[in-house]
Amino acid sequence: MVQTQITGRKNIDTTEQLIRKSDCLTLAFSGPNLTTMLSGVTDPVFVLQKVGYPFTYQARNQTEFTQTFDTTFDLLLAHPDRAFKL
Repeated sequence: MVQTQITGRKNIDTTEQLIRKSDCLTLAFSGPNLTTMLSGVTDPVFVLQKVGYPFTYQARNQTEFTQTFDTTFDLLLAHPDRAFKL
């Protein structure tokens, strides 16, 4: 089974993007676009990246990944024991 990284990135201008690493597909962060990203993906790895921070976090599941970006990122930042720092 091949893992596919799906990155949720928050840019300096506060826009949010989804990036599928396997083919560099980039879309605006939204539920329908995430469904598009996951099409044909059997083993997704969800990663949160905030531009300006020297690290990224791996979300534990899709639910955590799709929560409000700042809330989730700040929670992982405050509790690194709950996160997989990449």
